[in-house]
Amino acid sequence: MIVVVNFSSRKDGNCYQISGVVKKHYKEKKVKIFNFYENTYISCGHCDYECFKKKCKVSDGINEIFKAIVQSEETIFVVPNYCDYPNSNYFLFNERSCGFFNGNKDL
Repeated sequence: MIVVVNFSSRKDGNCYQISGVVKKHYKEKKVKIFNFYENTYISCGHCDYECFKKKCKVSDGINEIFKAIVQSEETIFVVPNYCDYPNSNYFLFNERSCGFFNGNKDL
């Protein structure tokens, strides 16, 4: 399976279009696209660092993306850039990955 993570918050934007091109390119394989505009994910903070002790206590569905990435044959990130930097969804995703992988040390 190929996993595509579209970090854009806009539906039908450039990143959405790029994700579609990727899906067409891999027409012989199963492609799972995760669009950030379809969900609201919570950024890190407002906790007692549970992710350092066990695992992140936030249950907003972002772990499904991490699980798919771990099981994928290939993962493609489609990241919009604003003022020469990746957008905030990418940084949120990166922060939250610590909670997932700290809770799954075998990965």
